[in-house]
Amino acid sequence: YPNTNAFVNTDIYGAALSLLHDQKGIAAILGTGMNACLFDGKNIVKTIPSLGYIIGDEGSGSYFGKKLLNKIFTKDIDKTLIEKFHHRYQLSREDIIKNTYGKERANKFLASFCPFIHDNKLHSDLQTMLMEGFNGFYRKYISHISQNDSIYFTGSIAHYFKEELIESAECYGYKVMEVMKSPMDGLIKYHSI
Repeated sequence: YPNTNAFVNTDIYGAALSLLHDQKGIAAILGTGMNACLFDGKNIVKTIPSLGYIIGDEGSGSYFGKKLLNKIFTKDIDKTLIEKFHHRYQLSREDIIKNTYGKERANKFLASFCPFIHDNKLHSDLQTMLMEGFNGFYRKYISHISQNDSIYFTGSIAHYFKEELIESAECYGYKVMEVMKSPMDGLIKYHSI
């Protein structure tokens, strides 16, 4: 394709283009990991880099998976959830340690427990965990990027936990304008204009 131009940039820049096109606002990714930025319609103006899944990534799939495993294996969650978890996954503590510390892509392993969280998200223990994670995301990242801009989300966690994400945003005075599971459709639309 001799007349084709290719541009390489970051995932958050692609998310901002997909979600905001040429508008100003906050673009955020909540998937296996997380990222967020203030976008002026052309450029990323401000971002608070994530500390990664081991130390940070509040509101991401790896964060929630890590929190769930901790609660399950320390028995710090309702007994019925512990039983459901062990029935579904049949993993020992040793399996968890091996997959978290002994293999690559531990973040994906941790995030792989989010379907369980989603299937049981109406349980008060998981509602509390979700709200704590999303509150941490808004408090540690979004509040340092902007105090009053609208937020546009992409990513599987944002998509599947949209209600909790919006509820948490409202506690901090933010308005969630859009939640898109994948940025691809928005990017296709942006590049077709």
